[in-house]
Amino acid sequence: VSGWSLKQWYQRRVAITAGRMFPALINCCTIDWFSEWPDEALQSVAKTFLLEIPGLEDGQVEGIVDGLVSTCVVIHQTVTDASKQYLAELSRHCYVTPTSYLELLGIFSKLINMKKEELEAGRKRTKTGLTKLLNTQEDVAKMQAELETMKPMLEEATKDTEATMIQIDKDSVVAEQTRETVQKEESSASVMAEECKSIADDAQRDLNEALPALDAALKSLKSLNKNDVVEVRALQRPPNGVRMVIEAVVSTQSGHYGRASWCPTRTPVCTKTSTM
Repeated sequence: VSGWSLKQWYQRRVAITAGRMFPALINCCTIDWFSEWPDEALQSVAKTFLLEIPGLEDGQVEGIVDGLVSTCVVIHQTVTDASKQYLAELSRHCYVTPTSYLELLGIFSKLINMKKEELEAGRKRTKTGLTKLLNTQEDVAKMQAELETMKPMLEEATKDTEATMIQIDKDSVVAEQTRETVQKEESSASVMAEECKSIADDAQRDLNEALPALDAALKSLKSLNKNDVVEVRALQRPPNGVRMVIEAVVSTQSGHYGRASWCPTRTPVCTKTSTM
């Protein structure tokens, strides 16, 4: 019995027995009749579908397309046979419909596009790497040429550097000797500075001791008058202190240093002092 005759028989039975009593059986039900596609239909659909993929529509790959079509047909038929065996052994249905075949072709197309993108990305990376390698090779060649050109200058610079290093070594020796000399002189200067400080301290100490005497002498000098000078002048045999003071004054005024007799000494000093 063909599928179309079975459908007509079912429609007659439903219409006669229950069509009028239960109209929903007809209005709300859909019957899917799954029938297998022949090999020619599977090949035609697969070929049409694969030729829509970019890169496979060229006539040069016709043999590749035929091989892919045969592979898809074999896969679909193998799955169909396995579903029949599954039903026979386990009494369970596993429907393999034309939609499954179209899904197979869609997955295959998707995988092809993914692989093409991966290959294209790899090709671009390879091209970029090769371009960089070529550019690097050119740069290396230019740098080698520049090095060859600069080689004499580099050799001259190396000689200058060696000479400079030798001179630096010599200068280092001289600098070390100078440093040692400076350290010695610094030590001597430190000793002399200590001695000068000691002398200055002694002088300051003597000055501090002499200042009160100087102040007293200045006060005594301010208290002198004419009568005191006349009294000194009248002395025939003055005390040693008076004699020493008068001699010091005469030596300071005349610029001649040494002992002087009393008589020639007292006259000009006493006269000048009385005039003042």
